[in-house]
Amino acid sequence: MGKLALKYGSFMNILLMEAWFLYYFFRDGTISWEPATLFITSLSALVYLEFTEQVKIDPTDKKLFQEFMSMLSYEGSIMYIDSTDMSAGPFDPENHEDLRNFYYHWDNASHEFNHKGIEKRKKILWEYIESYIIALDTYTVPTDDNKRIISPEIKEKDPEKWRDIIYNFHSLAGQIVISHQELVRYTKKKLRII
Repeated sequence: MGKLALKYGSFMNILLMEAWFLYYFFRDGTISWEPATLFITSLSALVYLEFTEQVKIDPTDKKLFQEFMSMLSYEGSIMYIDSTDMSAGPFDPENHEDLRNFYYHWDNASHEFNHKGIEKRKKILWEYIESYIIALDTYTVPTDDNKRIISPEIKEKDPEKWRDIIYNFHSLAGQIVISHQELVRYTKKKLRII
């Protein structure tokens, strides 16, 4: 927070010094050295902060992100939940394996990003996936052909609850997709990955 405040303060100072400089230049036709000096100092501070922020890329975060992407890319379980209607009938539980692997293996110290912003976004994704996995385990039952389905018993006894469960699955799936994409975009930007 301190660096961000210093960065914005330096930017605001640059604008003020430029206004001060131009005021004297147009009013008196002279060049005042005070605003020019403060302008150069503020610009230097801003450039320094920007440079040091971009230089600090943790190689362990890059490696962990590569591991994350190979385990939970969009093309696997994320794409499946993004395009599947849970009310449509039985589904293959293997379609959720990437989510389960992430849920069971990525909530520990060896899978924490050192960059706080990246870790915060990963934790948000993990929490949405946790809710989704809990809902899968709570409301789905196995079928005779080794698939799973949202319990038909719930649909028969309480159709409104069944609709709420479907809505919850779709809502969670949407949040998972959004937070996954946000994590990927943010991490690529912070780690300068093309």
